[in-house]
Amino acid sequence: MSEEIVNTCRQLGFTPLTSELITTFAQHRSGRRAHRVTTNANSVVKVRCLSEEWRVERLCRMRNSTAGVRLSPMLARRGRVMVEDWIQGHTLDHFPSEDDTLRKAASLLARLHSCRVDDSPPGSGISPELVQERLDWLRHRAILEQSQLRALESVFENSSAWRGQRGLIHGDFCGENLVQDVDGEVWSVDNENLDLDFLDYDVGLSWYRWPLPPEQWKGFLNYYERFSQRTVSDLDFWKAVAVVKGLYFHSTLGAKGVDFPKSRLTAFLNEGTL
Repeated sequence: MSEEIVNTCRQLGFTPLTSELITTFAQHRSGRRAHRVTTNANSVVKVRCLSEEWRVERLCRMRNSTAGVRLSPMLARRGRVMVEDWIQGHTLDHFPSEDDTLRKAASLLARLHSCRVDDSPPGSGISPELVQERLDWLRHRAILEQSQLRALESVFENSSAWRGQRGLIHGDFCGENLVQDVDGEVWSVDNENLDLDFLDYDVGLSWYRWPLPPEQWKGFLNYYERFSQRTVSDLDFWKAVAVVKGLYFHSTLGAKGVDFPKSRLTAFLNEGTL
């Protein structure tokens, strides 16, 4: 860890004993650094250092405005450094079969987001070679349970299972959100660096926390219930997440042939209709 992070931790009252750097494909562009830290109090925390202090302030403001939505507890902050409770995912088998599908999907993806990867760029597309490389990486390090690994493999075996509407393809893969647009170009979507002012809340702040206002959250769940009657292995809910992220992302980019004004995206969140 950097001297800045270590010193901040000590100023906040705890001493880091061990740390593991959690990197993403877009780390070199986002300026984000996250560490899984074991403290002298025998607890595990997530320590992040954002590129600029104003990003920390904006993120804190956003979290404070999401009343009634469970977020990862923020334990402390100082300057560019944030200390949060570490979220540890569980295997799919951890939950009883009658449990809700949202928790099951989140548990799988939470483990994937806990993986440590290199900062290789995603390339010009989500190619079979890239998928195989990441799967091999996961197998070699035995990070996932067999049931999780098989679930992930099944997603990439059938591209239609992770293809969203409007030609967008989305993947929460080893800690980075990859969105492929209608022209086949792949973008690495850094949730924390999206323009929060566009919708007054961050649509893509986190796929498993989803700090949406309650009315938007309810509308999104209604959309899922109406259009998906299958099991979580189909990742239908996350296809819908991909659509929302994709629409938001492209509306801010002004991408070729894509025009999704705020009113249409808000209607989608409220009513499930485009």
